[in-house]
Amino acid sequence: MDNEYEDDDAVRYYEDPSVFESDAMRTLHQEQFDKFVEFRIRGISSNVAFAKAFPRYSRPGDLRNAMERVTYLESTDWYIDEFEKRLAAKTAQELWPVNTAINRLLQRVEDPAEKGSTRVLAIKELNVLTGITVEEGGQTKAGRSLEDFYTQFAGAPGSDSVRH
Repeated sequence: MDNEYEDDDAVRYYEDPSVFESDAMRTLHQEQFDKFVEFRIRGISSNVAFAKAFPRYSRPGDLRNAMERVTYLESTDWYIDEFEKRLAAKTAQELWPVNTAINRLLQRVEDPAEKGSTRVLAIKELNVLTGITVEEGGQTKAGRSLEDFYTQFAGAPGSDSVRH
């Protein structure tokens, strides 16, 4: 749903970041506002979430107003309420699936720009998540995985409120 403007306000809507706090803008681009909220809940940075949800307002290499637009959007009562409502409806598994956790740690391990100590800590955490434990004496064995952890809490009272 990419609405084209057919009036003289088109330039103002494109250039003025403050329109992102208006109900009129949200009504006009509700689908994009909803996408932005979902991207933010998934932990995507605000500038990337904005570029993905509002490509029309994000010129490649020119995000000069993006952070201002995000600030206006995220400071609205609608956004704050909607974010909290949707976040509360998510389970821990939806917010932080095992494969996502592993992927983020692998990024740290494989990034040559990371400090050695950060990479070692990421390797240790990966070992825990994938069920590999190292005992004293250097022996490696399988241990409890994150999937086991989630299984333990599945269906338990308050399990939907477990957050990272």
